[in-house]
Amino acid sequence: MFHNKQKKINLHLVVRKFKKMDSEVPPYLYIGSGNTIHAKGNKPITIEMELEHKVPASLYPALNDKV
Repeated sequence: MFHNKQKKINLHLVVRKFKKMDSEVPPYLYIGSGNTIHAKGNKPITIEMELEHKVPASLYPALNDKV
């Protein structure tokens, strides 16, 4: 994942708001492709990415609205 752009590795970001909701696992949301800016740690690893495009406005309610 480090230096993905130089290594010609495509990274895609998918997220979900909650691990579980009402005993069910919610679906992942596709955010877009991006490139690694910084990464640290190991199990878990924290990755800072720069997205190639802005997050689609249609995803903001799913990511920000309270349940």
